Order: sequence, then structure tokens, then C-alpha cells
Amino acid sequence: MEDYNWDIEEHLTYRRIWGCGERLPNLLRPHSRIWPNDPLRIKDYCDQLLEGTDKQSRFLTLSCCAASALLSADPYREKAFQWLRTKTLPGDIGLPFKSWRGISSWRWIRVHIPLLSPHTGKGVIIDVMLGMGDGEVSPPWTTWVEEVLDETAREAIARVAERVSQEQTDLKLFFWPIMGLHERTFITGKSLALSVYLGWKSLAAGLTAPPLAATGAISREDSLDVVEGITEKAIAASRHGLRGFLYPKGCSIDAHENLSIELIPVEDLSEAEALWRFYSPGTVASVIHATNRSAPLHSRLIYLTDIPIGLLKWLQKNKLCLEDMMREGLTDEGTAENFVTRLEQILVDLRCPLESIEFLLSSISPEMIEDVGSRRPDIAFRACEAGVVCFNHLGNSREAEKWSGRATSLIPLIAPMQGAEAKIFLLQNLGIVQAHNRFLFDPLVEQRLSNELVECLKHMEKELLYRRMTTPNAVSHDLGAFYGTISQNYGFCGPAYIYSFEGTIEKAMNAFGGGSVSGTAHNDWQRQHSYRVYAYLDAGRYDEAERALAEYLNCGAIHQYQPDNNSFRHAALMRFLAQTRHSSHEYFKWASRRLASVPGRHPWQLWLYNLGCLKEADENLMRAAWTRSASICLNQGGETLKVMALLPLSALYSNGLAGADYLEPRVEGILKTIETGVLNSRHFNLLLSARNWEDSLHITAEKAPTLFPFSYR
Repeated sequence: MEDYNWDIEEHLTYRRIWGCGERLPNLLRPHSRIWPNDPLRIKDYCDQLLEGTDKQSRFLTLSCCAASALLSADPYREKAFQWLRTKTLPGDIGLPFKSWRGISSWRWIRVHIPLLSPHTGKGVIIDVMLGMGDGEVSPPWTTWVEEVLDETAREAIARVAERVSQEQTDLKLFFWPIMGLHERTFITGKSLALSVYLGWKSLAAGLTAPPLAATGAISREDSLDVVEGITEKAIAASRHGLRGFLYPKGCSIDAHENLSIELIPVEDLSEAEALWRFYSPGTVASVIHATNRSAPLHSRLIYLTDIPIGLLKWLQKNKLCLEDMMREGLTDEGTAENFVTRLEQILVDLRCPLESIEFLLSSISPEMIEDVGSRRPDIAFRACEAGVVCFNHLGNSREAEKWSGRATSLIPLIAPMQGAEAKIFLLQNLGIVQAHNRFLFDPLVEQRLSNELVECLKHMEKELLYRRMTTPNAVSHDLGAFYGTISQNYGFCGPAYIYSFEGTIEKAMNAFGGGSVSGTAHNDWQRQHSYRVYAYLDAGRYDEAERALAEYLNCGAIHQYQPDNNSFRHAALMRFLAQTRHSSHEYFKWASRRLASVPGRHPWQLWLYNLGCLKEADENLMRAAWTRSASICLNQGGETLKVMALLPLSALYSNGLAGADYLEPRVEGILKTIETGVLNSRHFNLLLSARNWEDSLHITAEKAPTLFPFSYR
């Protein structure tokens, strides 16, 4: 959003040229990125902000800096409050707290509230800080709030606070609109209630506010009452750069050329909360289509795959029976094939979160697969392969084996069908990936291939050679994927097998076109460079690792990398920087500011672990990075991911950054997971023979390259 791109340095530049009144409205838009890159310069910059200010500008400056500090993480938050304590008291800007320490101990969130200006009749957006914390604060809003809120608006806020307090009985709430001393927007009516409610609920759940605006009055029965000025408010939200606009379904919005925003009509408070909490662009359209019972079932199932997991669970609880939808949809061959094709497309793009696919697959029973298999075994087999791929990616070995078993049972039915060879070949490949997820790494993997599979490989290699006689750029995705998996296996087996790794990775890259073919084949070829990065790092061949990394990042040199949204590139770069002790100050700054916001899924847990291992990291960053890494490992995946938590836990222990009360139960839980036998217990013999949990962490720290080889650290 444009209003939140400003920073103090830019603001001071404009002020020096045009005077103190220039860009004053910036101060109505606090955010966490206003500070200079170096937190030690905050005092100097903020002092300059106050120089020569009148009463109005000083009030706004102090309010903005206080709100921005509350939205920031340390060390920016700490340095900003150090400065504030030397300049003013909370009461000077209308905050009835005894000290800045008291304010900073609370949790805070900023929401964007759309209002109808009583002066102009146009829509406006005001920012409001909502607080939640311990200790009595009176009044529960700024001391000047009666100057800007009429009695009806204050009553609406009080009712919302009462409702939220019933669930958060030990916490108090606070309302703080960001406004200057003059030209304030006077707030009337009940329409701000929905925004305030959703903001406080997000705060209670530990979430940040989505890029949405919401308007609506809340009745005592949790329904939403119609409010005025819907079109004007939606236009204001659109101009403000917000992504979506929630409003009661009973309201109507006029068509308008300035309305470029996703409109989100909601029936009641429960639906508003679900769409607010789990919002992502396009989500609303997917929900509308998926819940439209008059729409064709095949399209409804497709739209389900675009809905975030939290919202899917809410729909299952409140609006849909997914099992019934799946059962009905899979009885139709066309619907079943379209749905499976969509699953396959999503699973190819590893940037997509897989939790929703996992949830949808859980609604497909073995009986449904058996029923589809009796009519279209090829579709049923593809569905099972999708299940194996999904759960392999999630590190859930138990579920992957279930889906693999279902696929294997279908082989006699698909064997006579055209194209069956490739499908069975893929299943064999997925079986090796499953073994990797269980920490089963076999240096004799090629010698153990069945005669049928060896003959299949020879046939596919000959076929590729023949095709290249007439089409030089011909590729074989199946061959490339297989040799890529075999090369990973050698990578996991360690540096002693680096030559076997190099031989098979060369075959994989050749099958994908050697980098001369565009599109998917080029992406697959480029991904092989990431395996080279990890293998060369394990072998201590850092120059070759750096060259491979530059190829993988698609840049001439690694310091030229411009961060993109490919999580596996970030993971490879961070591992390289951590292990080689290279410096990349720009990337470190980029990464340290995103520690809390990167997705909670693989491979970000390894990125966070290695972020804490960078030589630039201080103790605060180490603790935060390793704690979040451990949390992702323990809460966001299966057994493969869970055991990886030993890496950040051992780092916390070795550096004295966590105590026994935090470490012991987590380590003991991981060791119990290993003892179940789902993972290869022989690989973890050293850990299982440890005397106690502390000994396990010592062993992890000392033997990390052996316990977590190749791309597993």
C-alpha cells in the first residue's frame, strides 16, 4: 500500500526542501518499516523529526513513532522506546498508561477503518491501534476520544470490548485512533464495530491484520446490520491500496470506475471472522463458487483446492460436507479426472502450501479409491500418486505409505493400459523419495533396482536418443526426475559417494535438456543445481558449491541475487552463507526483517536454522530464528520434519539461549518419534543410545552433517 512505503529518512528529505508541513499526512500512517536500517540511528533521526515542529506536528510525530514502535520488532522497538522515554510521557498524547514500559508490554495491532466523513460525505480510511494486555487502564481509549467519537460509536466499541472480553477474561482492551490535534474525522454510528471486533480477535489469536477494510454494525445475535455509505467506503479502501472490503450482505454497492478492490459480502459474524482471518487474494471467489450448490460439482471441487486450510476447516464445520462432495464427485469420471489433474498441477508448483491438499485428500476414503479404480483404475492410480507426492513433501511417512500401498494394489489393473509404464516408473521413483523421508539412504540403490526397472530405463534412454535425432531439444521428464532422485540418494549417503552423485546428476540434467530448453524442463534442469550446492557443501568443495549456487539463483554471482519467492533458492543460499561464513550484508538485512513473516512450512525451517548460524547474527536473532525453526518442525509436518527440530534445539542449547523447561520435553518427544520405527532407527542409533536429552543435543551438534546430511540441514 502506497501510504505505508514512507520512511523517516525520506520524510526528513522532503521536510528540508519544503518545510515542516510537507508530507505531514505520512504521520497518520504508522508502520514497522519507517526506521533507518541501523537501529542505532533512530535517536538521531527522531530528534530531527521534532526540530522546529509546532504543537500539531509534535503531537503527530510522537503518536506515529509510538505506534510504529509497537508494530516493530527488536531492536527497532527497543531503540524507539528509549528515545520516546526521553521526550514525552504517554499521557501527553492521550494514552492513559503510567509508562512506556506498560504500553510496550501489551500486544498491539493496526486496523484500517473505513468511515463516511460527516463533513464531505466521502469515504475515508483512518488507522486505529488496538491493544490487549494486563493491568487496568482507564479510560479504555485515548483521553480525547470523546472529541472524535459520538456516543453511539463509543457504545459500539464498548459492546465489542465486552464481547471479546468474555473470551479473554484476564486481559484488558484499548482503542487508539491515529489522529492529529486538528482537522480530525468525527466518527459517528455503529459501523466501526466490525473492524474493531475483527482486529481484537486477530490480536487474541496472535495474528496480524490482513490488507482488508471492514464495515458493519453487530447485533446481539451475531448478525450484521446494514450500514450507510458502503460505496463511498469501498472506494476509499480501494484508493488506500487495500485488497478487500468486507461488508454485510444486505448492503448494495454501486458500480464505480474507481472501485478496484475485492468485494466480500458476509452473512454473519462467523463468516466475517473466517474470511478476515484466512484471507488471501482470490479466496472469496473460490469460497463463493465452492459453496454454490447450483454450480457444477466438478468446478466446485476445483475451487476447493484454492482455499486456505483454515478456511477449508471452517467451511467443513459450517457449510460443507467434504466427504459427501468427494464421494459424489468421484463417481463421475470427468469430474474425478479434472480434480486429480488439478491436484497434480498444484503438486508440481512447490511454492503452493500443501496443507489444503492434505485436508482434501483426507476426505477421500480407501473405499472411494476402490470404487473409482473399478471403473477408471488410471484415475485412481494418479490420485494415489498425488497422495504419495503430497505427503512426501510434508514429511509424513505414515500417510505416504498408505497412499503408496493403494497405488500398488492398482498396478494389476493399470498394467495393460497405454502409458502404464510411465505411471509405474513414477511410483518406483516416489518409493525412493519415501525412503529418504524415513532417513533410509542406500549407496547401492542402483544395484538393487529390479530387472524390469533397469530394462525400462534402458528403453527410455534409447527412446530419448531416437527422438533427439529429429528433435535435438527433446527431453524426458521421467528420466530426469528418476536420475535426480538417485543423485539425491547419493548426496544423502555423504561425500564418499560424490562421484556417483556427479554421474547421476549429469544424467538428470541431460534428460532435462541441459539448460537449452525453456519452460518446465529448464526449471527442472535448474533445480538440479540446488542438489549440486548441497553435495559440494557436504564435500567441502566450496568454490564448486558457489558456482552451482549462482547457476541455481540464475545470477552471475551470489551477491547479485535479488530475493524472489522461490523458497528453495532462499534455503540453498542461506545454507551456503551459514556453512562457508560468507558475508552478504544486504541479504542478511532482508532476511532478518522477515524472520517472523516467512511461511511456516518446509524448507523455511532450515532457512531459519541457518539464519541463526550466520556470523552476523546476534543473540536476539539467534534465539528468535532457532525458536521459530523448531516450532515449524514440531507443528507443521510429519515425522521427517519433526526430527529436524533437533538442529535448532541443539543450537539453542549450545549457545545457552534456552532452558531445560523448554528443551527437555521437545527433545524427549522427538526421541519417542524415532523409537516408533517410522523413521530409520539405525540412522539415529547414536541419539537413541544417548544417556539423556542433553547428551542427545551434544551429539546432534557434533554429528549434524551425519545425522542431517545433504539438503536436510
